[in-house]
Order: sequence, then C-alpha cells, then structure tokens
Amino acid sequence: GGRGRIGPIEVIFPYIKKNLNLIVCDADPTLKNASLEQNFLEEYKPQVLPYCVSDNSGLNSFHIMRDPAASSLHEMDVTCADWVMPDGRKWREACESTRTIIVKTSTIDGMHKLGTIPPLDILSLDAQGAEFGILQEAKGMLRDSLLMVLMEVVFYPLYEHQELYQQCTNFLTNYSFTPVM
Repeated sequence: GGRGRIGPIEVIFPYIKKNLNLIVCDADPTLKNASLEQNFLEEYKPQVLPYCVSDNSGLNSFHIMRDPAASSLHEMDVTCADWVMPDGRKWREACESTRTIIVKTSTIDGMHKLGTIPPLDILSLDAQGAEFGILQEAKGMLRDSLLMVLMEVVFYPLYEHQELYQQCTNFLTNYSFTPVM
C-alpha cells in the first residue's frame, strides 16, 4: 500500500534495490487510481496482483474515501473525525466514505499456498487500518520465511476495528520479531 508511492518498504530500497523482486497487491490491478510515480514503475517493474490483501479470502466491502489514499476495508473511526491533519484538513475531510465497492481479497498465506506469490523475505504493509488482520493470516510466512516486517502502526485507531501499536508488536514478538521505530 501507500498511494502515490509504494509504502514503508521505500525506507530500505537504497539497500536492496539490486536484488528486489517487488510484488504489489492492489484491488485496482491497473493502478489507475494509485498514482504511483511513472519513474518508480519503470525502475522497479513491480508484479501487480489484483488482490486487496486482507484477513480473509473472498469478496469484501472496500470503502472509497474522499481522499483515495485513505480508502480502506474499514470505515473511519468517528471518534477522530475532527482531528486536524498536518495539511490542515480534518480527518473526516479525507476519510469520509463516498461509496463502497466489492473487491476480491486474499490472505498472504492463501496466495502463497496457491502459488500466486513465492515465500517472502520482507513484508511491507500500509493497509489503512487492516494491517493486524493481514498479519494474523500471514502466520505461515511469519514462521517460515519472513525476515522483516515494515508496517504502518498507530497509537489511536483511525479506522473502525483497527488494532494499535501494542497489539501489533505483541503479535510479532510471538514470531521472534523485534519492534524498531
């Protein structure tokens, strides 16, 4: 995830660029709405898979927000609707759902079992509040192949049913990962 760019994994691109096999999962496989920079697409040539990564495989509701970068499997948590973002807008101005569509979802382990993706070394998650659920259904990868997880975490829920930093790090430590901020 990470509309406009690719997300948390960009932090380590300079170090792994030569050996990078990038797989991008997106509910919009054409990336028409992703606004990924053209030079990024040309330089990294990602394999784009037509899935919205989730905690389950099937068809699920996906909420298109006023700001497409905030679109999510989860609705906005209304308790933070009046928070002011760094650009001066209120959270509700970016995250109010304008419509809901049905998307095909899949889990990390499910895609691996079907042979859609190889064992992963690095998992980068920026899934607008769905990160914890995705991790819960990536237990096989966490146990067997993942060396690093880069993810967006929050200390207060921005989306309904969003797990916080502590829940995410507690879960990852069960798989011998050490949180680094």
